[in-house]
Amino acid sequence: MWIILLMLVAGIAVGFFVRLISKHIRVIQRLQQVGVIALLFCMGVGIGGNRVLIKNIRTLGLRAVTFALLTAAFSIITVYVITRIFCKEKCEK
Repeated sequence: MWIILLMLVAGIAVGFFVRLISKHIRVIQRLQQVGVIALLFCMGVGIGGNRVLIKNIRTLGLRAVTFALLTAAFSIITVYVITRIFCKEKCEK
């Protein structure tokens, strides 16, 4: 876990202190895309190899959708309430 955080901090430091030209930024963006695609592929292989998970995918999927919808709904409600409390006259046009 620490190696991941250290690599993230090192990347932030390089990005902050080294001014990259647009060509380098495009290469870095392409590497990020390839890395995410490879990660998704590896996760798919892991999920596909787990027979118990595949057997229970309907139940797990329903729980995941319920969790995602409730999380989104309560996030919207929380933002609405906080906005109403802290933004009385300033936010009105």
